[in-house]
Amino acid sequence: METREITVTIHREPEKRDDLLATLLIVVLAALAFTAGYIAANAQWRETISEVTPEPPVVAQETRAKLLTSYEEPTESITTSRYAEVSQEDCELIAKIVYLEARGEPLEGQQAVAEVILNRVAADNFPDSVEEVIFQGADGNGAAQFSTAAHLDEAAPTDKQFAAVGQALYGEPILPMDVVFFSTTGENSRTWGAIGGHIFCYQYEWE
Repeated sequence: METREITVTIHREPEKRDDLLATLLIVVLAALAFTAGYIAANAQWRETISEVTPEPPVVAQETRAKLLTSYEEPTESITTSRYAEVSQEDCELIAKIVYLEARGEPLEGQQAVAEVILNRVAADNFPDSVEEVIFQGADGNGAAQFSTAAHLDEAAPTDKQFAAVGQALYGEPILPMDVVFFSTTGENSRTWGAIGGHIFCYQYEWE
């Protein structure tokens, strides 16, 4: 019986495979180290910023209630007004008139409408309350000074209108105190100026 001898040769490249695994391990470890370093640096940066940047002052609850709401958070507590104190109900009433008269106007125009109402309350020749100013003339056969007062039940003021009232009371004034008229065509020839679609006018010059 003849016997044959078969030789099988297996080629391995352990060095190359080991090099590849080592390279992958180095890449993974480097990525983990970078991520850990980034997280630590970011946390330190936030801590540094919080120490350097002061927290904005907190507006007192009473003042916030008076401002009602605004487009931007107030940066400081405002506690003075050029107008006499008005109630929350008055603020809501003014906001409804602003909604009916000027909700399509820019914020400055809405604030100016609120200021006209408040300017009248402060004037000597107009009633002394917000409600009486708005409904002035309606107790007779004529129309109210603010014709939209007849549609108050349809008013749905938003934060924009309440912001206008708050800014009129406690923000930077837009109108002089003696501007007490507004309309789309101008009440008289003593024009202060226009904001959006409204023309604002001074008091009449009484003889």
